[in-house]
Amino acid sequence: MQFLKLLVFSFFLLFELQAFTLQQAQKYSDQNISGWVMSEKLDGIRAYWDGKKLQTRKGQEIHAPAWFIKNLPPFELDGELWTKRGDFENIQSIVMDEIPHLQKWGEIHYMLFEVPHAKGDFHARLQKAAEFIDANHLEHLQIIEQIPCKNQTQLDGYLESILAHGGEGVMVKDGSKEYFEGRSSSILKVKKADDMEAKVIGYKKGKPKFASYLHERKD
Repeated sequence: MQFLKLLVFSFFLLFELQAFTLQQAQKYSDQNISGWVMSEKLDGIRAYWDGKKLQTRKGQEIHAPAWFIKNLPPFELDGELWTKRGDFENIQSIVMDEIPHLQKWGEIHYMLFEVPHAKGDFHARLQKAAEFIDANHLEHLQIIEQIPCKNQTQLDGYLESILAHGGEGVMVKDGSKEYFEGRSSSILKVKKADDMEAKVIGYKKGKPKFASYLHERKD
């Protein structure tokens, strides 16, 4: 009986952690992106808001302070917790700490690039978030600028500008699509160097001030 209870608990825990599938980009390789939109690829911590709590893309809760999430919308959001370019280690130490540091969380902005499952095309979904932000005066919530992309020449110039200022890369997206889940050719990442993704494999509790964040990197 005890084993059965443990099995049921494990099932529901697994279901909770895998209850959502966020969008993932493919790599850009000279596809036709005329008429799409492009934006800076931020090097922060990806965060999904389900309307009640903030989580990593793998479903692990992010322990943000109450003031940070208090007035977030009742609908879903997807974006990056971010401060500035070249500041990933600082962002990581703030966001992944199990005991949120109120002052340091003041450095963090929730930079939005999607509104999961909202109706309409990409532009309509972002407009829904923009209207909520404006109505509630949420300064720590921002939408990542989306720039119309005419052709590869414009994309190349934008990428060079981002890299010259210490940025990581560029995302390009077909703004005409309704919301979709999973990896798709309708959203592409553009980087000069080989892309390295980090997968969270757990947390290591150390001193309360800095709970370690364990990850493995893969090409």
